[in-house]
Amino acid sequence: MKRIVWIFVLAYVMLGYAGHVYSQSQGQRNIVVLYENDVHCAMDGYAKLAGLRDAIADTADVFLVSNGDYVQGQTVGAISKGQYVVDVMQAMGYDAVTLGNHEFDYGMERMFELLRQVPVPVVCCNLHDVRTGRLVYAPFVIKRMGNKRIAFVGVVTPTSMEDEAYAFKDERDSIIYDLQVKDIPELVQCAVDEARKAGADYVILDSHLGEVPTARHSDSHTVVANTTGIDIVLDGHSHAVIVADTVMNKAGKPVIVTQTGTKFANIGKLLITPEGKMSVSFIPVERVMERNAYVAEVVDSINGMLNAQTSRMVCHSDVDLRITDDQGNEINRVAETNAGDIVTDAFRLVTGSDIAVLNCGSIRNEGGEGQYYRCHAE
Repeated sequence: MKRIVWIFVLAYVMLGYAGHVYSQSQGQRNIVVLYENDVHCAMDGYAKLAGLRDAIADTADVFLVSNGDYVQGQTVGAISKGQYVVDVMQAMGYDAVTLGNHEFDYGMERMFELLRQVPVPVVCCNLHDVRTGRLVYAPFVIKRMGNKRIAFVGVVTPTSMEDEAYAFKDERDSIIYDLQVKDIPELVQCAVDEARKAGADYVILDSHLGEVPTARHSDSHTVVANTTGIDIVLDGHSHAVIVADTVMNKAGKPVIVTQTGTKFANIGKLLITPEGKMSVSFIPVERVMERNAYVAEVVDSINGMLNAQTSRMVCHSDVDLRITDDQGNEINRVAETNAGDIVTDAFRLVTGSDIAVLNCGSIRNEGGEGQYYRCHAE
């Protein structure tokens, strides 16, 4: 009988200790948010990002978020219309992703098709379906870690409606999707207020607005200056490398704005202590030694398929095919180049058209003299 009593006592003590350990690990550990923006199909960085997440998870509670522009930017995105990138994102285990302007590049229906495959909340507080008057995606998602609730609010630049105008219209040229039914700060404020009302302890703005002021008053600094309740802005779009800008919000409270650059130049690391203090640091991807084996396997498989699709020789040039001048400055966007000529001629000949017009920003590779040239037209 005494032995049974002691077993119950020991079990009670162990359960109490286990509960204490759970509270320590889930409620008192540091919270880390790893973030990226404007990856633009830089596929090899994903395995390192996931590997870093795995390593940090031993000592802290980790979230992983993406701030837009992932399905476009290199051949791997263009040749699959984003599918290869989404295949990798399926393996990543993100906690939240928002939209970038280039997610609209392949058309709205293709974007919907791709993002339905990603097992993660897509958050965007300003993409409206004009026909229904409703948001296409939830404006925010709340993730709980121990006794803390973190809201991730998403927003994308409304200038997408000019840059990718075709994606927002129907066959009659009528706008059926709108990114600015109200001013962007007002839309963000509404989402932030809802997140706070839902119990969020911290509100993180996953932004694809950028740092460049526009006529639409939609850059990240303007949004912060005209809102309250945002704790930090993880930004994208302008490819800036900003560890931590401090911007005063509408109530005079300092808010950090951060952006990692582009194509996995850096991984952003937001640290939130149990006391609620926030700090930001960057980890250059080239210095990350950790790799998630599963994600690496997926990327390697895709690279193999891509190499098989693109290794076919399409032409041979005895002269340099240039998109830059002799000083290395990109001139393809402002002047005629022979690389631009050969790509547009190829489009014209293959389609049998009289005229070919190509976005100059979609030609991003040069071919050296006497080299076999694989045209990289996105």
